[in-house]
Amino acid sequence: MSTTEIEPSIAIGFPGQGASNPEKMRRLITEHPIVIDVLEEAEATLEEPVLRLFLQEASSTATSRENQIRLYLGSSALWRAAEHEGVIPDDRRRVFFGASAGEYAALMAAGAYDFSTGLEQIELRGEEMQKASIINPGAMLVATGLPFEEAEKLAGTFDGVYAVNDNPGMQTVFSGSEVGLAEIAAYLGSSETWSHVRLDWAAISEAAHSIHMAPAVAGVQAGLKKAKFKRPTYDFVGNRAKAVKSASAAKNHLAAQLTRGVLLRQSAQYMKDEYNVDTFVDVGPGKVLYAQMRHQFRKTVQLISVMDELLPEKE
Repeated sequence: MSTTEIEPSIAIGFPGQGASNPEKMRRLITEHPIVIDVLEEAEATLEEPVLRLFLQEASSTATSRENQIRLYLGSSALWRAAEHEGVIPDDRRRVFFGASAGEYAALMAAGAYDFSTGLEQIELRGEEMQKASIINPGAMLVATGLPFEEAEKLAGTFDGVYAVNDNPGMQTVFSGSEVGLAEIAAYLGSSETWSHVRLDWAAISEAAHSIHMAPAVAGVQAGLKKAKFKRPTYDFVGNRAKAVKSASAAKNHLAAQLTRGVLLRQSAQYMKDEYNVDTFVDVGPGKVLYAQMRHQFRKTVQLISVMDELLPEKE
């Protein structure tokens, strides 16, 4: 069956990074009090207050655990409110996806496990990545305007540098040692060929999605082994441009992605081609995925920001 013969689908995505907006998170609680249930469930699960964390901005000085829990709580709260308000049409086939840590909220929304299970696993992920970053310190460098294929070639010529994330909008993310990243940044900054490339240090305190995170794998695997997963109720596409169709496959994928890159550009195209996706939804505290899908597909798909739908700008 060709793609054109498949009924159009909606792809619902959860970001793995991006700025939080404390003012809008406060509005979310006030204007959509159903999200209080999310915070109460989180406090019962973690056995600690979460409101302060929920309302803080994302920060490179915060721990990996804090940043990842904040992201999961923000996306989960937006998702709970969006479903309650009927923001996303429920008469269309749904395909879920996430970028990096966003896959935990995406799998929760897709029905692979309940909210508390996802929160416990994302907390463990953050803790294990934090430990790994002490063993293997590092950082991440965003290069906008550098094709991923070229970035992979360049990374191979610098010690301890890996091209890990391929984002829409010709944006590559390097991960690795701070020394190696500084060297490749200096090279790109002085190169006539790549003088147009914009470089930004990611607000992440570890060399995520690289071999630097290998020490985190065993702990995350152990936690996933104990966790109660089931086959996702809805279609779920992993950030390696491949459908994940079983509980065991979901667990294997989450463990493996600690040391593998995020091929978001390829995954988005895969969903558009395989599921005839004509609408992409961003379920995140910022509008990271919204902007990325706009870069990739221009005006050929509809874009929805749950944040904008739930919290429109006031007159």
